[in-house]
Amino acid sequence: MNASATGWVGHRLIEELSIVRVHIFQMWRILAGLTSSTLLCVLLLLTVRDAPREVTHLVIIYGETLLPIALGSLTASVLMTDPCRELWLTMPYPIWRLSLRRLTVLLIVTLLLWVLLVGVSAILSTAPLHIAPMRMAVGGSVTIIWFSALGFWGAIGLRSAGGGGALCATVWTGALLLRQALMATWLGQILHPFLTLQDSGNPHWVENRALLLTTAFILFALAMRRTRSEEPLLPCEGTQDDV
Repeated sequence: MNASATGWVGHRLIEELSIVRVHIFQMWRILAGLTSSTLLCVLLLLTVRDAPREVTHLVIIYGETLLPIALGSLTASVLMTDPCRELWLTMPYPIWRLSLRRLTVLLIVTLLLWVLLVGVSAILSTAPLHIAPMRMAVGGSVTIIWFSALGFWGAIGLRSAGGGGALCATVWTGALLLRQALMATWLGQILHPFLTLQDSGNPHWVENRALLLTTAFILFALAMRRTRSEEPLLPCEGTQDDV
């Protein structure tokens, strides 16, 4: 019995790894682009390594503002730009599981690159960073996950990758333009997606990150639930997202 169970687990593990490898191959251009942008950021760090404030500012801007909007746009297209998504509806393989695997690959690679960048910045800087590396890594990671969830949920809800990306861009732009108004109230500080950048020592920082992370998981869950229905996955009449 134990041998049989172990064999089944091993078989499932090999199967999962094979499927993940296929997803990585399918998204290699996206993953290569994320890796290249991170390496470019490292090169820029070398030019300001003697100024810890500049190092901190560069890293947190990249991780808490640029990466999130990029991931939001990418997750919006994870499923809705798949030319075979209508074909997937006829397969016994659940489409929500396909989406989950693609999102997992994309998020894990991005978060690993981000955490590595924070670690490299702490090593390269000739003086301690103005934001603790752990706080910077957690703060950026939560914002990345939140925008990823927003983009995916928006794309499924609006039945368009462009709609999901536009939703992320609207929230992203609004949060940056209204940052002073948001920081002026308790509620705004709790909701601000870029609180680490604006005020890393804010007393509501933990509540802010916890709320964003919670809403991210809720958005992911709602989007995955909608993928169980065929209607949100079909293109709107008269529109079609290009690959």
